[in-house]
Amino acid sequence: MARIFAAKGVYTEIVKMEKLVMTDSFADKQCNVISTTDYGFSEDFPTELKIHVIFKGENDKTRLVLKHSDISKLKEE
Repeated sequence: MARIFAAKGVYTEIVKMEKLVMTDSFADKQCNVISTTDYGFSEDFPTELKIHVIFKGENDKTRLVLKHSDISKLKEE
């Protein structure tokens, strides 16, 4: 059975045709930030992540690079 996840974030940087930077947190249906443990993640999972979306032109195409910060700090389970 599929589970619905809600998220909340804020764009912190927008560079037209180059990149987007935003925050990302789990949220409830009312858009209140909630603990990651409410979705079954461990207590050391960050409440807020930063996402970088980078657009790179390559041979008349666009490569999208997606980076999440703070995930590398997690312990492997």
